[in-house]
Amino acid sequence: MEIVAKRLRELRIAKNYTQEKLGQLVNIHKSAICHFENNDRVPPLEILIKLADVFNVSLDYFVGNDYFAISEDNEKYGMKLSKEEMNFIKLIRNDHKLYSELINSPENLIDRMKIKL
Repeated sequence: MEIVAKRLRELRIAKNYTQEKLGQLVNIHKSAICHFENNDRVPPLEILIKLADVFNVSLDYFVGNDYFAISEDNEKYGMKLSKEEMNFIKLIRNDHKLYSELINSPENLIDRMKIKL
């Protein structure tokens, strides 16, 4: 699962852990961490649970069922987005006129939506 590899690497780097240090924390060899991050192997459930505990994230986050909003410069806002919210954002982005109006004057568009409701 590529998402597991990607998120594992991101979390490890964010915590400034080496592969060796992370391996020590979950009681596995650093080469296993390397294989997981390179998507050569998928961590077994027991290891995923330990990794989730170390990074204080859910298993859902590791498998891609949980999203965090981040800015273009990778500043994390910590906002969890559901799949439905992500789909909503994708739909809005595909409607260029609506997206432009929402980005340029969100308060105006929200006020108009409230009137319609």
